[in-house]
Amino acid sequence: MRKTAAAITLITALLITAIAGTFLVRLGKANPYMHDSVKEGEVPPPNGTKPPEILVFIPTSNTAYPSRNISLTFNVTVPKPDNATLPLSELSYKGSWQSEKTTINIDSLYRRHNNTFPFNVAANLTDVPQGPHWLTINATATGFGGWTKIVYDHNVFGFPVAHHYYVTYSLTTQAMVNFAIDTTAPKGSILTSQNKTYRSPDVSLNFAVNEESSQAAYSLDCGENVTVSGNSTLPTLPVGLHNVTVYAWDAAGNVGASETVFFTLAEPESFPTVPVAAVSAASIAAVAAGLLLHNRKRRREAAWA
Repeated sequence: MRKTAAAITLITALLITAIAGTFLVRLGKANPYMHDSVKEGEVPPPNGTKPPEILVFIPTSNTAYPSRNISLTFNVTVPKPDNATLPLSELSYKGSWQSEKTTINIDSLYRRHNNTFPFNVAANLTDVPQGPHWLTINATATGFGGWTKIVYDHNVFGFPVAHHYYVTYSLTTQAMVNFAIDTTAPKGSILTSQNKTYRSPDVSLNFAVNEESSQAAYSLDCGENVTVSGNSTLPTLPVGLHNVTVYAWDAAGNVGASETVFFTLAEPESFPTVPVAAVSAASIAAVAAGLLLHNRKRRREAAWA
């Protein structure tokens, strides 16, 4: 019995092998070529096909930042054409201070966003130099333009190969932002109230800032800041010693302080009352004496007439 069972198993294996071999032979006769795809060139995109859309959040155009390390955040969307697919094929950014562009991994974006637009992108820009800069973001989407021809050949191993040639079309969008890095605080200088004594309650505050400022304020006697738009007059002050400091903010938010200036407000000088009264009495007497002499002269002239 054991020999009979073994014989049956062997015969079954041979039959299966024969059937499989026949199937492979038939498959080879039906499709004798290996296939590969070859990109032949680019064609214009179909009418109405829209390029990728880029929306930059940070940095903001025409904005100054007080740090050399800032964030780059944006998103990208590829509008889907009718009855076709238009995948994102390249995404990169480059700053004016960088020698090479930074390429973003497209496959990772598709996996992270589950193949659904928009793709949100965030990156850290470090050690950005002081001064004005620009940043460009490029997004390219590539679509299938169709098959053009088939070329039959053999590979290096002698197997027949069918080369299928195709064309593509691409659309690229570029977004640009301009910004500046400013880590230097402005410096203010007080031009008046320079460590002197004033006898008038009207004390002027004139100052200058070494760069364009977005806001200025002064602190009087170490009190709260008072915002000013330029040179001004300090409020009425009591007699005594005072101090004032000017602060200035630039567009990046850096704040700088001037030197603190000390000055004294003294009692105004008063005029002496006695000398003034004496002068007034003497003047009246002189006028009266003049009138008296004039009247006497007129009476003499009338008597001789």
